[in-house]
Order: sequence, then structure tokens, then C-alpha cells
Amino acid sequence: MESREGKHKLVFWKMPPSFTCVIKTVKNREEKDAVKFLNGLAANVTLHDLSNQLLSGAPLSALNHLLFRCEAEEKEISNNTRGPYGL
Repeated sequence: MESREGKHKLVFWKMPPSFTCVIKTVKNREEKDAVKFLNGLAANVTLHDLSNQLLSGAPLSALNHLLFRCEAEEKEISNNTRGPYGL
């Protein structure tokens, strides 16, 4: 495990084909509040309406960014501080 600036990163090398990893995490207060807020939004509207609310003002380039950003592009735009799949 690598740690930097209070963030931890697991790095796996030479994993066998049957490798399985179970990781238990704990959410901080801000994450719990954000999930509670999003769950509240979802409880009041359909998924279709919610997606329209969240994405209606976003240009197609933003949706493309969310869905298809590769590692190199994310590192470039973030000054090499994160990848697209960082947790």
C-alpha cells in the first residue's frame, strides 16, 4: 500500500488469473452526507427525470469526458495528481 497526503493506494503486481481481493472501506462524514443527499434526490424522482436534471445543462463533451477519459488524459488535466479510476 502506498500513502501520500492522507490518501492510500493499493498496488498489485503479478496477480494470478484467479486473484480475488476484498477491501473494506469507511466513508467520511462528507461522503455519507453526499450519498444521503443523492439518495434523497433519487427517492423523489424517476431515474429518467434525475438523469435529465443532472445532465440537461451539460454539453456532450462533458458526458464524453465522464465516460471515456483515459489514464493519460486525466493525468494531463490534473497535473499528474490522479487517474480516472482513483478512489
